[in-house]
Amino acid sequence: MKTLYVISLLVLAGLNICLLVLTVSTKPSIAYIRSGVILADYEGMKEVRDALDDKKELWHSNVDTLESDFRRALHQYNSDFKEMSGDDRRRREEYLDLQQRNLNDYRRSLERKARESEDKLLEGVLEQINVFVEHYGREEGYDVVLGTTADGNIMYGDAACDITEEVLRELNSAYRGEKQ
Repeated sequence: MKTLYVISLLVLAGLNICLLVLTVSTKPSIAYIRSGVILADYEGMKEVRDALDDKKELWHSNVDTLESDFRRALHQYNSDFKEMSGDDRRRREEYLDLQQRNLNDYRRSLERKARESEDKLLEGVLEQINVFVEHYGREEGYDVVLGTTADGNIMYGDAACDITEEVLRELNSAYRGEKQ
């Protein structure tokens, strides 16, 4: 009977140890990423920003050219004003109005085009980051990977849970096509 009692205690102790190991090993693994750092330092994002800056610079130079043409036409109108007939003044004023409307329309069009282009490019980069983080989280055994924002969606996280630098390093390596 004593032997049965000891065996029962050993079995119960073994079961408790197994349950404890299972409980500890199934504890969720959570990490966080400082999103602002990823967005600022990801090479893919830098490339998109550079491309957008180049486009914006080209568009602004086009606007500058149109503005210069308009100023030149306005200056010429003012110079010729005293010598022009009423019909000439009216025609030149209509032309200047049309030129100014076209300039303003072009500016608005470029602003809309810039926003749309930026949204499209950023959407692609953010999708790349999200897919990469999901893959990274699975590969590294994380159950949840959170992202911090300036809005404070994570109020505190132990630095040991911060995987920003590791993810950024791997993300940039993947972007450059380096073997991981």
